[in-house]
Amino acid sequence: MFSEVEADIYLMVDGDGTYEPEVAALMVDRLRSDVLDMVVGARVPSDRDGREYPSGHAMGNKFFSQLYSAMFDSAIGDAFSGYRAMSRRFVKSFPATTSGFDIETELLAHASELKLEFCESPARYYSRPDGSESKLGTYTDGIKILWSALRLFRDVHPKRFFGFGAVLLTLAALILGVPVIEEFIETGLVLRLPTALLAVALQLIAFLLLTCGFIISSVRQVSREQRRLAYLAVSMLRPISSSNVSYGPNPDQLVSESGPEGLAAPDALGESR
Repeated sequence: MFSEVEADIYLMVDGDGTYEPEVAALMVDRLRSDVLDMVVGARVPSDRDGREYPSGHAMGNKFFSQLYSAMFDSAIGDAFSGYRAMSRRFVKSFPATTSGFDIETELLAHASELKLEFCESPARYYSRPDGSESKLGTYTDGIKILWSALRLFRDVHPKRFFGFGAVLLTLAALILGVPVIEEFIETGLVLRLPTALLAVALQLIAFLLLTCGFIISSVRQVSREQRRLAYLAVSMLRPISSSNVSYGPNPDQLVSESGPEGLAAPDALGESR
């Protein structure tokens, strides 16, 4: 889809009618005024909506947002928000390989890997219209999202991913192998040959994992440089005058001449779908 659309600014929003459309102008203004590559609409419950959101979705969204923040070294409060404004540079260098919920986290991984500037902007979130139900399953989709997170972590940080596995296997090899070595020093015999062979096998696998991490990291570096060149090949978005966008006394309060009078964010962001 991104390859077929030509624009200076791209606005992506879920088609379930739960996001506040007026915030789009604020997000676009902030994208241009701060010269960012992506603005994420962090979901805030609407004061006018009394219906509760599934607690499982809210907990899952908070957990995975913190997980993605740690994995990709990027502070994010709502990793699964489907409300985003993106620059042309960002979109044209983004290699979309997934669909569904994965696209949102892949956008975050892309920004983190290329060290692109992005931020969150509060956006009111409403319950779905009558007759509309969420297709998100708390547990089934939670497992899929966790698997996707591990896959992205492997692709973006292969040395960390395979290095962690190598450390675990090395610890297991030491736990099994040290007693065997102590017995050999005392008696001159290998009394537990199967245990010794298992410890050696685990350590060999650990070395293989570590080697894979370095090789894949080198290959990934070439891909990262190619995407960085694709990003730099697109002209930078021209910033707008700072007079068009201002911030209230509260840093989380954004005021725009072209948008609503103001939108203040509460202390906690990140309600789930």
